[in-house]
Amino acid sequence: MIDEKLIFTEFECTEKTSLLNFCYKQLKKLEYLSDISEFENEIKAREEIMPTSVGFGVAIPHGRCKAVKRPFIVFIRTSQPFFWNKDDAEKSDLIFMIGVPEGDDAGNMHLRILSSISKKLMHDEFRTALRNGTDKEVYQLLNEIDQTITGGCNK
Repeated sequence: MIDEKLIFTEFECTEKTSLLNFCYKQLKKLEYLSDISEFENEIKAREEIMPTSVGFGVAIPHGRCKAVKRPFIVFIRTSQPFFWNKDDAEKSDLIFMIGVPEGDDAGNMHLRILSSISKKLMHDEFRTALRNGTDKEVYQLLNEIDQTITGGCNK
């Protein structure tokens, strides 16, 4: 679920739409998505229900739909924090995009991923490590989450 090709540090972007479009294109190119517009609509619908900025400078856009071929987590650390939503009290610089295919275990998988990431993000040390780590260090941190979710049975 954690793919080194889906980890981007020092990402140059100052607004949500460009960042999301970049993610969609990468996910399609790496064959995580069969249909960009279906997943994009799912992300937009979820944002309308409840903003995905969660505090601590973090946003977690997420969705589950048929367009997702296999579960993924995209991680982006922006070089400059920006307001994820116009009504946010603080800027975000750590973005996790989560996608899960529809299916029997989709709801469970979706919740396990969100729960695992949220628990880790409660710790200052974890957020600091994400903000300061090299690509390799960030990959190792995220791989720990992957191991928790999959029980060591990933890929």
